[in-house]
Amino acid sequence: MLLKDKTAIIHGAAGHLGRSIATTFAREGAKLFLAGRTFEPVLTLMKSLDADAAQVDALDEMSAEEHAERVIDLAGRIDIGVNAVSIRGDLQGQPLIDMSVDDVLAPAETGIRTNFVTARCCMQDDSQPRWCHPDAVFDICGPFRSGPRLPPDGRI
Repeated sequence: MLLKDKTAIIHGAAGHLGRSIATTFAREGAKLFLAGRTFEPVLTLMKSLDADAAQVDALDEMSAEEHAERVIDLAGRIDIGVNAVSIRGDLQGQPLIDMSVDDVLAPAETGIRTNFVTARCCMQDDSQPRWCHPDAVFDICGPFRSGPRLPPDGRI
């Protein structure tokens, strides 16, 4: 079990990617804290896994930080944070000629904001070393007691 004794928050847990990650992390022994903007699908997933669930909007810093504090209170630490939030508001399939600059920028801004908010909220335990790879398709961040560290070139 690769993730035995590790605590993970998965934001966007009920989406396709988040659900797959949660299922794999559960199989590998992680203590899971599932988070999602829409609670019912997260609750359904929680019932199929040995996990905790919360309604959290990853665009809302206060909501994400309060959830991270709750996880630290319950589990003692956060080892892994995953941002699998699907980007809302994109206009795939709409002709470019019918789009405004704001329409084009909205998905990028949403993705950048959720990456920042979820990574930062998972790094609240000041006693832990931190790492994060912001160029990943989804962010996986973690303040590990022992485990992966970024090499000097910043690649993982």
